[in-house]
Amino acid sequence: MQSKASKNLMPLYLSLILIAGMALGYMLSSSVGNNNFFSKSNNNTLQEISTLIKSKYVDEIGMDSINTYAIDEMLSHLDPHSVYISPAELESVNSQLEGHFTGIGVLYNIIDDTVCIVQLINNGPAKKAGIEVGDKLLNINDSISLNKQNISEEFIRSKMRGEEGSKVSINVLRDGVTKKINITRATIAIPSVDAAYMLDAKTGYIKINKFAERTYEEFMQELEKLQKAKMENLVLDLRGNGGGFMRAATAIADEFLGGDKLIVYTQGNKTEKDEIHCRKDGLFETGKLVVLIDETSASASEVLAGALQDWDRATIILHTPWQK
Repeated sequence: MQSKASKNLMPLYLSLILIAGMALGYMLSSSVGNNNFFSKSNNNTLQEISTLIKSKYVDEIGMDSINTYAIDEMLSHLDPHSVYISPAELESVNSQLEGHFTGIGVLYNIIDDTVCIVQLINNGPAKKAGIEVGDKLLNINDSISLNKQNISEEFIRSKMRGEEGSKVSINVLRDGVTKKINITRATIAIPSVDAAYMLDAKTGYIKINKFAERTYEEFMQELEKLQKAKMENLVLDLRGNGGGFMRAATAIADEFLGGDKLIVYTQGNKTEKDEIHCRKDGLFETGKLVVLIDETSASASEVLAGALQDWDRATIILHTPWQK
């Protein structure tokens, strides 16, 4: 009877021993700094190495820089159009695509260790406040020096830009004299249509530098003005246009192509085919059209030029660097 009772209690004894062993193992793992005894790490090799460097390396390391190098190296093995945009660069990229930014409205070059104003945005805060082309920027708010070696454009941009209505004082050197100029920041539009005018009595010209949020709206405004000037032919200049929002390019293509023509389709290894067709009557479906491109016309520019070429709607002219 006693032997039979012991056999009945055997599963209970084994369960207690197993629980005790698990508890002991958990305490031992905690003592060496590992609290994931019951879980398996989901980190990949890159994450594991990054963690080891951060926790074990003898010196302090800027992990953001190391991660950026690793990301850039990975993307370099894909294609030329796959790039990493860092958080520091994201605001500038978004400003370009959104078509506006908040700042003082200047363009500058860094010559040696000096920030020199090379262009002022018309009706911008800096021009209204009295900044002139050729001014050398010395410091901001009497404390932040801009006259030093290895100064970065990101640093300058971060100090120039700010909230709309905020004020900034800038000391400039002009003709050997230092001047202090107070400026109130404002929202400034970044046009994507550089130029639009009549080349002759019948031929219009439109230059688009990128495809941003307001590009289609800007293009339509200029196209309507040229049509009122009795335009019959159009030269569309996409040289130097690196792309942007594809929807802006397809909307412009719709103004040149009639019917239900296919403009472009996208299809990926893990995504289904998505076709974009013309949806309405365009403003310039019959006039003679010439499109200028070069080696820097990419992305959305290629979509627009390619659609017009595929439907024999335009003459595409490729401008190469050795052409004069």
